This record gives sequence, structure tokens and C-alpha cells, in this order.
Amino acid sequence: MDFLTIFGLIGGMGIVLGVMASYHLISHLWNVEAFTLVIGGTIFCSMFSFPGHLIKRVLKSFGLVFKPQNFDASRTIDTLVDIAQKARRSGMIAIEKDMKETKDPYLKLALKMLIDNIDPHVIHETLEHEIQSMGQRHKAVVNVWITLAGYAPTFGLIGTVLGLIIVLSDLSDIGRLGESMASAIIATFYGLYFANFFFGPVGMKLNAQNEAEVLFKRAITEGILSIQAGDVPYVTRTKLEAFLDNHMKSAKAKKSAADAGTVPGGATQAA
Repeated sequence: MDFLTIFGLIGGMGIVLGVMASYHLISHLWNVEAFTLVIGGTIFCSMFSFPGHLIKRVLKSFGLVFKPQNFDASRTIDTLVDIAQKARRSGMIAIEKDMKETKDPYLKLALKMLIDNIDPHVIHETLEHEIQSMGQRHKAVVNVWITLAGYAPTFGLIGTVLGLIIVLSDLSDIGRLGESMASAIIATFYGLYFANFFFGPVGMKLNAQNEAEVLFKRAITEGILSIQAGDVPYVTRTKLEAFLDNHMKSAKAKKSAADAGTVPGGATQAA
């Protein structure tokens, strides 16, 4: 569970409610007509804009915002280096067990082509095609969320225009003019709020997860090609660790040092 995402969502709602409460405006925050127009209009417009199968995927993707896939790059690097050692020591047939045991379909495909001694160019081309196809599917879902973020303010503006039309069509009660204007403008608030605190952030979160998965799979591709090229395990590890960010490299270095009984700087830990 991604608690930072949950904290951000609750914080985004709370900060607006807190400001409204400080000005004693909570009672003005809810307008069922404006809410229905903005949210209903945004949803129905998206249903009109995109095919049904994509809308179903969009609904399913919302769960990934709070429970994203965990790409353990460090563990995968260790696995590939171990496979490299087996391949150099006993040949490609020795890694067949690893292929059968892996649960990652992408890694399983890569290992199968490696065992079958497929041409390196074909392996790279096939795996890259898998990555691009996956990225296109993910980008299509992200695009829907970003589009929703664009529709919401538009329907908010439509709601405000309709509200102003209603207000200006009857100015007999000047004393309630300010309250009527506030009710009209609340639709714009809904549109801006949901665009920037919900639809947009969901799209950006899913896009970041897609980029992380693409990088993860490209690291696997690099590892497989390194193994096939006959690189020594050290070289394979070096190539793969280039895909890690500085924070992950530091954490992995500390873990390796701890496993070796040393700490960074060359000092040996006390027994």
C-alpha cells in the first residue's frame, strides 16, 4: 500500500476544507447541482471520447495508484548475475530451472530466448517490442486520466456560466445577489479542484509507474544480452547497476558491504 499517496489525497482534501473552515465557508462548499454537472459531465464526456474497453481499464488502473507494482530492481540484478555465473560455469542449459521458476512473464520470455540461443539482435528487437507495446497500453490509460483533468475545469466553467445566466435572469432580490453569485462560481471551484487534486495526480502517478516498469524491463534486456555476450558476472552487474538511481545504488552498496562484513570506507565490522 502506498501510504504517501493516501496521505497526499487526504492532505489535498483537508487543506481545502481547512481553509474554507477558517473563513466559515463550509456551508457554501456543497452544491449538488454543480457537483453533478462537473463530475457527471466529465465522466460522460470521457465515455463518449474513448472506447469502452479502455474505460474499463481506466477503472481498474485506479487501484494501482494506492497499491503499485513493486519492481525490486536490486533483487533482479542479483538474480541475473547469479544466472550469468551459472551460464558461464555450466552453459545455458543450466539456467532452464531459473526460467521455469520465474513468475515474471517478461523475464521468462527473455530467458527462454537466451536458452534457445536466439540471435542477440532478434532478442533485443523482440523484448523492445514487448516494452513498447506495454508502454502504449499504459499511455492510453494515462491519457484518459489527463483528459479527465482537462474536461473537469471546462464543465466547471459551463456550470458557472449557467449559474450566472440564472442569476442575471432574475435580479428582483438584490439582497441575495452575492449568495447567488457564490453558488454559480462553485462549479468552477469543483472543476479546478478535481482536475488538480484528483484526475491529474492519478494520471501523473500512473505515468511515473509506467516509466519505472519500462526502465525495469530494459534493465532485464541489458542483463540478458550481457549474459549472451559472455560477459563476466562483474561486468553484467556493472551494466545493470547503471539503471539504478543514486539512492538505490547507495542502499545496495551498504547491503553488499554488510553481507561482506564490512562498512563503506573499507573498515571491517566488529565480530
